[in-house]
Amino acid sequence: MLIPVISTLQTSNFPGEESWIGSLLSPINNFLLSATSALNGNITFTDNIPCQAINMQFTYNAATDFPKIIAWQLNSNASQQTPLNPTKLEFCNGTENGAAVALVPIWSFANATITIQNFVKLTTSGATGLVAGSSYIINLRGQP
Repeated sequence: MLIPVISTLQTSNFPGEESWIGSLLSPINNFLLSATSALNGNITFTDNIPCQAINMQFTYNAATDFPKIIAWQLNSNASQQTPLNPTKLEFCNGTENGAAVALVPIWSFANATITIQNFVKLTTSGATGLVAGSSYIINLRGQP
């Protein structure tokens, strides 16, 4: 459902108050337009929540592909005294040979790096490993 277009508030809607009401209406109108735009799909997770996007593309070879070492970029935050270590690594989307696939990362964190040991593929019949020789595109999101 899209949020309907919101009409901006005009000084002419407040007869006799035009001398001061414009200063109040300007930030209100800006906020209403920004909020409407965001709620209608013009907002991104990574712009508004501390997180790190991790994108991978590879043809799976069990002998050489894992572990994958990824530098964690959210180690500190100016407003916090402690590091923002990752507490979850979420699977966003992925494909196996061009078809959508659901994967769960097996991972750990130490010394400012995420180590992905492997992935478990979820299917209607259970969980399996990645298939040798298959091409994967995987998008993850790490969050503190």
